[in-house]
Amino acid sequence: MPGAPQGSFAADAGAAPAWRLPRRALLFFLGALALASCATAPPPERFSGPAQETVYVIGRGWHTEIGLSVAALRPPLSALAARYPGAEALSFGFGDRAFVLHHGIDDALGALLPNPGLILLTVLNTTPTAAFGAAHVVALPVTRGGFDAISAYVWNSLASENGRLPPPYGNGPYPGSVFYASRVTYDAFETCNTWVARALHAGGLPIDAAGVLFASQVMSQARALDPAQSR
Repeated sequence: MPGAPQGSFAADAGAAPAWRLPRRALLFFLGALALASCATAPPPERFSGPAQETVYVIGRGWHTEIGLSVAALRPPLSALAARYPGAEALSFGFGDRAFVLHHGIDDALGALLPNPGLILLTVLNTTPTAAFGAAHVVALPVTRGGFDAISAYVWNSLASENGRLPPPYGNGPYPGSVFYASRVTYDAFETCNTWVARALHAGGLPIDAAGVLFASQVMSQARALDPAQSR
């Protein structure tokens, strides 16, 4: 499992992600997966035009994140990037608020039911590929409209107030990361990896979020879209 990204602001390479599920909770999630796999997703919306931007799919062990270049961001998400001068990219992940803050077994089991979510933001002063390592990142080309749709999905997941983002909810699990409150609830059918799959789907990429529970399900679909990694 990759540790803290090498290009995060004040990154500590020895720090490990704090979003690790206890084995007992994982078994409960396996049962949830069997139910979630019965759902079907509609075909993704297609965006016309050439692929002008890149979205990064980041694998962090059992957890996945989305990386976006700051230079390509437009309002309103660009307002968040403006809080971090010098940032080259932002990495976004989703999690259950109680579990990511306290990591208890009761919190992990409680994450099966709807609970308030958090967005983990990691500020990078390099590309996601350089920060996390090429083995853990898939760079997918998207249209301008697709990139904006993914950015909008991320923004709409944040708990903004009257169109403005409140201060961070708290510090993240390693230097260079912070938590923001999310308007999305976390449960057995809306996990960190489901959230990433839905974001990519929203950008017109043929990523199916139905039944997605594990990071490997997201990463395998992303790699299948990247000729350099699918060979």
